Amino acid sequence: MSGATPPSPPSRGLAGFLDALRDGCLVVGWAADPQDPAVRPTIRLMRGVEVLAEGTADIQRDDGNPGFRLRSPTPLTARDFLEGRVRVRAVLPGRPVATTLAMTRRM
Repeated sequence: MSGATPPSPPSRGLAGFLDALRDGCLVVGWAADPQDPAVRPTIRLMRGVEVLAEGTADIQRDDGNPGFRLRSPTPLTARDFLEGRVRVRAVLPGRPVATTLAMTRRM
C-alpha cells in the first residue's frame, strides 16, 4: 500500500451556447452534458433570480447537440445579454451542476 490518494473523479460541467435571438423574444441555443449525452439539461432564461422562461434542451439538431428555444415574455436585445441584465442558465435538476451559456458570434 503506497498511501497515495486515489485520483478524484473529473468535475462535471455542461457545455453549450446561445446561437440566436430571433424577433427579440425567441432565444435559441444548445446545451449538453459531455459526460452523459443522454441527459437533457433544463434551460432557464433569467433576469437576476427571476426565471422568465424555462424549458428543456431536447430539440434534435444537425450537429448532434440537444437544442432549445425559449420565448421571453418581454422583448430582449443582444445587449441585454452582453451587459448581464439577462442570462441563460443550463442546469441538471437534482444535481449541483449549472453553467451560464455564452453567446456565439452570430448572435
